[in-house]
Amino acid sequence: MPGNNKKKVVFLNHWAKMLGGAELSLIDILKETALRADVVLICSEDGLLIKRCTELGISSMIIPCKGNLGEIRRSGLLGTAFKKWKDVLGFFFYVLSLRSVIFKIDPDAVHANVPKSHMALFIIAALGYKKAAIFHIREIFDPGSFPFYLYRFLFPVRKSAAIAISNAVKNSLPKRVSEKTVLIHNGIEIPPSRISRDGPPRFLYLGRVVPWKGCHLLIKAFSVLFKKYGPDAGTLDIIGSTLYWSESYRDKLNNQIASDCLSGKVSLLPHTDSPQSALVNHDVLCMASDREPFGRVAAEAQGASMPVVGFNSGGLPEIVENGITGILVQNGNTDKLAEAMEQFVVNPSNIEQMGKAGHERVLKLFNRHTQIPLIADFILKNHI
Repeated sequence: MPGNNKKKVVFLNHWAKMLGGAELSLIDILKETALRADVVLICSEDGLLIKRCTELGISSMIIPCKGNLGEIRRSGLLGTAFKKWKDVLGFFFYVLSLRSVIFKIDPDAVHANVPKSHMALFIIAALGYKKAAIFHIREIFDPGSFPFYLYRFLFPVRKSAAIAISNAVKNSLPKRVSEKTVLIHNGIEIPPSRISRDGPPRFLYLGRVVPWKGCHLLIKAFSVLFKKYGPDAGTLDIIGSTLYWSESYRDKLNNQIASDCLSGKVSLLPHTDSPQSALVNHDVLCMASDREPFGRVAAEAQGASMPVVGFNSGGLPEIVENGITGILVQNGNTDKLAEAMEQFVVNPSNIEQMGKAGHERVLKLFNRHTQIPLIADFILKNHI
């Protein structure tokens, strides 16, 4: 880092190959913080995140992690960790290397952006790091689960703080963590508005194609709609990659589409580097996540004047105003989800009306020009 009197902040994001919601949010935070401080991003791998930061002139480093942590997730964490003990050991040695680099940089604060980076910073704090440790928490915790107790016991006592991306996230945290947590919703760049046209609705799912995102439930709901309305039901495009998940889920979705005779009506498409193009060429965003922590794509869709259909759970009700900017239904109920989608088949004017209301809501509440500076302020002013 340049030698000057600016504050120094290290940002940790374990993954770098693909740009998910956490990475897109981090890029905005890096750009804003770099206006006021010296920043460096540290990842365990090369990829699109490193490339984007290089293009922006933001310093970055890669510290390889020999442990393959892609299959170690919060669900079944303890059992998987025992089975993958060699990978866990590799992660520990990676953390020791990361600690050495952080101590050499001697930053005023370290910001950890994703769960595996949280784990690394927990260990580094336990091994003597005494300055500000800031955890950006983007997951909903199940009370009494192993991850819940892990965060409860490992969260640093001194000079630590957390940012929750929704009230749903904050309210799920252990008490000793939530007491040191501030709520700051993600902010997005307002995309161009969708292109209006006549004809059946063009439904869209845009995001990670993994089980908990509920893509199989969206196909099931659309199948109900198609059986009732035929071609007038419109189309459903599912756009995204599995990222670090197994491709077997994608295979199951293709089989589901074929068995429901939806080929040509439901399309399973690869990840796009131009999500705004996907938004402007569709009419309604559909989500079937199990307790979505925030739903960045829901904010982006509303910014593009698209209504949102989804489950009334997690952080989604904080983004979508039910009945005004979209329709939210009982969690896991695909019949109700189909009924919500049906409202845009039988009454296309809902698309324009709810889309306009959603655009205004995002401008007011989730605009990056207001939200991202709040995050940078929290990092630089409150905890250094």
